[in-house]
Amino acid sequence: MNNAFLKITKFFLYAAPFSAVIVSRGTLFPFIVGKYVFFRTTVALALIFFLWSWAFQTRTHTDHKQTNTDIKNKKELLYEDLTYKIRGIIFDVKKQLGLGHK
Repeated sequence: MNNAFLKITKFFLYAAPFSAVIVSRGTLFPFIVGKYVFFRTTVALALIFFLWSWAFQTRTHTDHKQTNTDIKNKKELLYEDLTYKIRGIIFDVKKQLGLGHK
């Protein structure tokens, strides 16, 4: 699962330079706005998937009571407090801005 998040992160980072070929005719500045929105979106999605891959890492310390397969089967978050804080921030922003903000 961690490897899949990293592959998605790489995909978005490799897609970001292709923002140079985007022209959005429906905007006031067609040569700027589409590139800007596409680039910011791909970089933001890459950051989100990278943070999720970082959060789902298995712990590196060895516990004598648990075997390596027990740790892999748990699939617990490495930084539980951090991921809950990130999710809380996202929900707070959504609550303040609403669903259809402009």
